Amino acid sequence: MPRLVITNIDYLVTVDPSRRIIRNGTLVIQNDRIVGVGKSNEFPPNPGDDVIDGRGKLALPGIFDTHVHNAQQLGRSCGDEAYSGPERLFRRLWPVEAHMDKGDALCAGTACPA
Repeated sequence: MPRLVITNIDYLVTVDPSRRIIRNGTLVIQNDRIVGVGKSNEFPPNPGDDVIDGRGKLALPGIFDTHVHNAQQLGRSCGDEAYSGPERLFRRLWPVEAHMDKGDALCAGTACPA
């Protein structure tokens, strides 16, 4: 069975003990399993591999919760355990967001220009 090789990835974020972020990385998948993570020169594609060019992309191999609202990044880990479900929305998220302006919401969790 051919492998799926995603190569030339600008940022390949690992969940290894060192929490490496690999520039110009490659992710190799075979039989629905990640079998290789590293620099692109470490994992050249084989004939018959399905290859995807990852230039300009970020890869997060593994299990990640990528459903996020940018405005909520500013309050992450600030008492999340105190509330659950709707109570979290009414008592924590919405009151904080009510005090944000457009710039806060757009730049939350990113490096915005000053």
